[in-house]
Amino acid sequence: MDCTDCHNRATHVFRSASELIDTAFATGKMDAGLPFLKEQGMKAMAPANSSLAEAVLRVESIRDFYRGRYPGVYSEKKQSVDRSIEHLKEIAGLTTFPHMGVTWQTHPDNLGHTEWPGCFRCHGKLAPKGGGKPLDASCTLCHDFAPQ
Repeated sequence: MDCTDCHNRATHVFRSASELIDTAFATGKMDAGLPFLKEQGMKAMAPANSSLAEAVLRVESIRDFYRGRYPGVYSEKKQSVDRSIEHLKEIAGLTTFPHMGVTWQTHPDNLGHTEWPGCFRCHGKLAPKGGGKPLDASCTLCHDFAPQ
């Protein structure tokens, strides 16, 4: 075995729409206080769009969602809605490649275990040839939990 048996995306990472939206919330590029923004963003991104133009139209429809279902939030936070929509368009550009036939779902990211089995494809399942215990799958193999 070598590194690429597990870590198969070292050079060209396709981050998922979910991960990109979470990062946008964490960095303040999108307003995490807007109700159902991630849900609406994911509906705009998945299933995969047939073109970037379609993805942009689906993202733009989020504005109608807020106008219709949350008019008070929309009028109070219109700039946040607009800023979030613009960032979701950027995310669409990072996740929509119909001409190439790929999406973030085409090539699993096996580094970690957030959206794909990742390490657990082997750890906790595979045992050495000839028998023995399966590969260690304990959380502390990778994570260091400091006392709180």
